[in-house]
Amino acid sequence: MEKSEDASVGQKRAAPAAESSELQFLTSSSDKCLNLTAVKTRAEGLRKGLQRVMAEIEFTNPREITWESMVAHFAVLSTQIDSLTKELRPLLKNYVAHPVDVSAQIAQDIPILLSTKLLPEMEKEETELLKQYRKSVIGQPIGDQYFAIQTKIDQYNQLCQNADDVLKNLQKDWLQGLIPDNKLAL
Repeated sequence: MEKSEDASVGQKRAAPAAESSELQFLTSSSDKCLNLTAVKTRAEGLRKGLQRVMAEIEFTNPREITWESMVAHFAVLSTQIDSLTKELRPLLKNYVAHPVDVSAQIAQDIPILLSTKLLPEMEKEETELLKQYRKSVIGQPIGDQYFAIQTKIDQYNQLCQNADDVLKNLQKDWLQGLIPDNKLAL
């Protein structure tokens, strides 16, 4: 009886020691240990870098954006992601991700969703779309492509606005009794 009590006390003493060594591994600044504050700082820097690139894409005049600048930004971000991944890989290899239970409704779709090869119909559709895209944009700078798309969007929005105005005018005239009910029937 005393031996089992001594063993449980020994296990209780060993548990804090294991937690302390694990905590030391995660927060120590030596080369063999993973410093979580440094990882957090690098992850935060990566997040801010992504936000800067997104803001530049969103708020900069499209004619001023060049492929070279975008490639340079993405090269920096890719390097940051790679270094962060390399630093975390030894720690994360000790953890396993278990999938949640899959419902019977989508179980048959899982292999298709996880496959890396497109279905033949999808491949055919993708090649057709790429051919159409290449025909329409070959030789155009990115800024001109952006403005052409923006022009089409503006035209579509104007068309929708005009249709909405016509419907509102019809409704207003009908409510005022200017249009009889039998004239609205199609």
